[in-house]
Amino acid sequence: MNQFSDIIGQDQIRDHLQDAVKSGHISHAYILSGPKDAGKHFIANIFASAILCTDRQMDSRGMPEPCGSCISCIQAAAGSNPDMIYVRRQPDRKGIGVDVIRAMRDDVVTLPYAASHKIYIIEDAETMNAQAQNALLKTIEEPPSYAVIILLADGTDRFLPTVMSRCVTLQMRQVPEERIVRFLTEKLGTGPARAAACANFASGVLGRAVKLAADEQFDTERREAADLLAGIGQKSYADLAAVAARYAPVKKKSAGTGDAAAQTAPNATGIGSIAEVCPLWFRDVLVMKDKEPAIYLIFSDRVSELKRMADALSYEAIGRIWDAITEYRRQIARGTAADQAMLVLLTEIRDQVRGSLQKNVPVQ
Repeated sequence: MNQFSDIIGQDQIRDHLQDAVKSGHISHAYILSGPKDAGKHFIANIFASAILCTDRQMDSRGMPEPCGSCISCIQAAAGSNPDMIYVRRQPDRKGIGVDVIRAMRDDVVTLPYAASHKIYIIEDAETMNAQAQNALLKTIEEPPSYAVIILLADGTDRFLPTVMSRCVTLQMRQVPEERIVRFLTEKLGTGPARAAACANFASGVLGRAVKLAADEQFDTERREAADLLAGIGQKSYADLAAVAARYAPVKKKSAGTGDAAAQTAPNATGIGSIAEVCPLWFRDVLVMKDKEPAIYLIFSDRVSELKRMADALSYEAIGRIWDAITEYRRQIARGTAADQAMLVLLTEIRDQVRGSLQKNVPVQ
């Protein structure tokens, strides 16, 4: 069974939660915020298991750990602990509706089945609409003494201030690159060079690095992304449209229903969409432009191409590219089709680079 000691790179969160279990001062509501694959579910499950454990053990620091062998821990590991309830959005909906939260509220009033606490883990909590959040507010304002609600969110921008003010917010931190590399090499047996590449692309998100390390296509996809961005000034609109269609998530009809479900395109890259690689590439362009040592590069094997682009693009042009990346993210959050938003982004990048070409600057 996973324990607090298995949490990598989130020492402050680990210590806060262990101290809460040890002291018994457990809040009625938490927001655990961080990007996808940062380990929010992992941490929430360990915390919930420790709260419900009937035979807690102490680590070398004298802090509590779930024992992993009591009935509660066995059930938690199997996902069948009746006092650990997962609240999820319905598959055919974009977010968590008020009906889901009302159903949770109806269940909260029922006493725990076997433990001293009853724990609700709300996944994708940032997708709750205002009505759902107001319904939740009625519970977290006056919760039963046994209830603990853990909201897992990719960010806190969409939460109502009234909800935020009644929760303990724990923000996931980026895991230092060297710790990710050490974890991949020591725990997973990943080769040092591949571990370093995965850690670079993960941008401080351990779970993402683990997925990349297991992805046999990662090296190929990394090269394809770099090839595209290094030569984007030469691409036609049709070229970019084909890239967007290949690599972006697309909306497809679910079999046998009229509902549109978000699915990944058949050839979508394991490193995430090309749009996710863009900020990494242009981050390296800025590193080269600022004359920083090559050891700080993510694409350390593309130094000459990065240098040509850094020499060609002005800071203003790079700023416009960053604005386009930000706007892409806004459009995705608003529900714009990913392939359309990506095409707009790639076209703007192409135009900025092509503008440099037209000034006879040697960008490839």
